[in-house]
Amino acid sequence: MCSSDLEWVNTLGLPIHRGYYIEDVRTVEVEWWEERQCKAAILQLAGQQGAAEARVSEVPPGATLPPARFCFDESVYVADGQGVCTVWGEDGQKKTFEWQKHSLFMLPHNRWHQITNMRGDRPARLVHYNYLPVAMSVIPEDRKSTRLNSS
Repeated sequence: MCSSDLEWVNTLGLPIHRGYYIEDVRTVEVEWWEERQCKAAILQLAGQQGAAEARVSEVPPGATLPPARFCFDESVYVADGQGVCTVWGEDGQKKTFEWQKHSLFMLPHNRWHQITNMRGDRPARLVHYNYLPVAMSVIPEDRKSTRLNSS
């Protein structure tokens, strides 16, 4: 990870799991991430430093996360759970799709998205993968925000 990405990750106070593999993303330790209103952990796999960011998020039962928009694409793999995701752009037209265990979907850059766990009895575990370190390396220091929000 580049130095600005490492600095940002360290400000989150989330667990960071490092190594060549993660045995089971469904059981890694996660902690509350106030900004995203869910539990999360950072995954730093060997070789991805400076090129990619991965994290696990745990969406509480029946919860809807706050809307978010980023300046980078993000792939999301559903390790466990069932829910919906709504994506929309500047025109306001919303597209909603369902996801379930083993689904894979893309959150496109510069589009708002909102994730909902449709199960009221257990959390959903998602694995997010993006190129945050690359994005942070090309954005001038004075324009960076802690979320790299594209708004």
